[in-house]
Amino acid sequence: MSTITQGVQQPKSYLSDEERQGLLLEVGINAVYLAESTEATLAGDEDAAWEWFRLAELSASTLAYIKAMTGGADFIREQGLITTKADEQFGQDWLDSA
Repeated sequence: MSTITQGVQQPKSYLSDEERQGLLLEVGINAVYLAESTEATLAGDEDAAWEWFRLAELSASTLAYIKAMTGGADFIREQGLITTKADEQFGQDWLDSA
């Protein structure tokens, strides 16, 4: 795992430093996390792909979609996905509601 300036341990990187910096400056840190997740998936490194995906702060609608497609809250909890935006939009109990 590599360490970036914020001191946060991160999974194996599949982007070049230039790609990471470009995404960070143009779009933001979540774009870096999602691009790293995609590149790890393409490289066959599913563990790193999920580790990168877990770092991203997903939108409320994306989390609602994941909940619907995986059959409920268990998958989101098991994967350790960040639910801050959905908690704010839907309420703290959204994962357990129908």
